[in-house]
Amino acid sequence: MGKSPTTQGRHRGWLTVTGSPPTKVKLLFADDLTLVTLKPDTPKLPGRVKEALIRTVPHWPDILYRGGSITITTGQVRVSKNGVFDGDRKVADLTLTPRGDVAGISRAQEGLGPFFTIFIAVAVGIVTAFLILYLTGQIYSG
Repeated sequence: MGKSPTTQGRHRGWLTVTGSPPTKVKLLFADDLTLVTLKPDTPKLPGRVKEALIRTVPHWPDILYRGGSITITTGQVRVSKNGVFDGDRKVADLTLTPRGDVAGISRAQEGLGPFFTIFIAVAVGIVTAFLILYLTGQIYSG
């Protein structure tokens, strides 16, 4: 009953449910029965909520499969099938997807980052400038 987790933690990726287009999700937990993701429109979560979600990872089987309504509490943060709450305010909805409905999962590719992109742009600019100066005879190779 969901005892062999295949993915744990928070990973960004693309989830394709049979008959639907791929959706970008934040994967919280997956086992052989269920995937638990944050809904795609979830706003950026405070650090204490992110930490509570990480601490919740070993408890997902209890939340998902034990009878009744199981809630895991870390400080002011509560996590249950009904969502993620910070104090009295609901900060995130969860999506529980049966594994049999999953057509595909792929990991989101992280960008190279702005500093790397700027570095490449500057390097290409410098090489281009030297090539132009060399070809116009303003830089001599001999």
